[in-house]
Amino acid sequence: MILLDIPHISAATHTAGMFSQTHTFLPIHGFAQVLAHINIDPNPREPKANSIVTEILNALERTPSLYSTLTKGCVIVCESLALANRSISLSFETFDATTPCGILDGGHNCYALCKFLLNKSGFCTKKAKTWSALKSLFNANVDAILEFLEISADEFPICVPVTFLYCNNRRSEGFNPTLWKSQYLEISKARNTSASVNDAAIAYNRGILDCLEDALPSAFRNKVEWRTNDGGTIEARDVATLALIPLKLLDPSLNLSQIYSSKATAFSTFTQMVEAQGQRDANGDFEITNECVVSAFDMVFSLIEIFEFVQDNFQRFYNAIEGSRYGGLGFHKTSKKALTKFNQTSISAFTPDGIVYPLVCAVHKLMLIENDRIVWRMATNPTAWIEAHARDIFTQMQELMKAHANDPQKMGKAATAYQMMELKIETLAR
Repeated sequence: MILLDIPHISAATHTAGMFSQTHTFLPIHGFAQVLAHINIDPNPREPKANSIVTEILNALERTPSLYSTLTKGCVIVCESLALANRSISLSFETFDATTPCGILDGGHNCYALCKFLLNKSGFCTKKAKTWSALKSLFNANVDAILEFLEISADEFPICVPVTFLYCNNRRSEGFNPTLWKSQYLEISKARNTSASVNDAAIAYNRGILDCLEDALPSAFRNKVEWRTNDGGTIEARDVATLALIPLKLLDPSLNLSQIYSSKATAFSTFTQMVEAQGQRDANGDFEITNECVVSAFDMVFSLIEIFEFVQDNFQRFYNAIEGSRYGGLGFHKTSKKALTKFNQTSISAFTPDGIVYPLVCAVHKLMLIENDRIVWRMATNPTAWIEAHARDIFTQMQELMKAHANDPQKMGKAATAYQMMELKIETLAR
């Protein structure tokens, strides 16, 4: 548990249900003390250097005394809070991983203040390109920063508007952890519904993607951008929506073409389906109660391997069809690099996503439900099965491409392309 006693200029508390909010203005020295003990954990995105941060830094430089009127400040979740005269006693204790203390809103303000304080205290921030790097630099030098602020207090008449959010009955017998977590997550979602926070980051913060994350190999998992700006290079939404392919065995009405044609719709379908098959336990943690849904997540990495196998071998398979020539498709003329979609591995020839998705989505025809789990029909690796049936599969793909004027986008959005490819896979699998 972390306990702090911070001076404040003014404070007012409002209570609604099990939540209390204390609105206050902290002198920059007091805010720096708080900042040293918290992180961005409650927020579905990490702040990063951008035009917003630049504007905040300019305000801190040009009109520091007006800063409190030029910003909305930040919202910080704490474990408990007590007001006494001109000081605030704060406690930071994370209840659990999904309801952490820390910065819930106003991350870019905190990023700018962190950078401002480091620069003014004589520390170079040029190499600190991310929030994690900047915060680590701040924490490592916080004593020197606080000492500098004490010596130079008159130079920095900065007050930071802060709202502290905390549970007002955490220690009482009537405390309901499930209700607390549910309302906490709703507040987090509502506070971060701007366009710059994607739906996958919000779902991740709500625990909806935990089971998927656990099912992926750690090396791949670490490449996924689970929270906005966390440094991942693979969109969580692109990974999660692949789970709809095995989930089609549970709901044949699923329109898999939306995985390519409308990512937002497909991801919304995914989250609704997962939430309908799960519940929050006594501690408020989200858990999936349907074993078939859990097993669908276990299939996702295999689908990623299939996707990238098709991309990597498309030119070879296509050229093997009599009368076909990859160069005649015109894909090589694109300015895009020849890389696989997820791992960004270099391959011999560029293959558009719209060509690949109908085939990858069709492989649900190679799956079945056995003992309440979704499994592969064949004992061999599915990529080996595709290799063995490549001539038939890619002849069908060639026909589909011709039917859509060799336009990857038209093919990737056409429901008929998915239906025809499903029929071919189903026929070959008999």
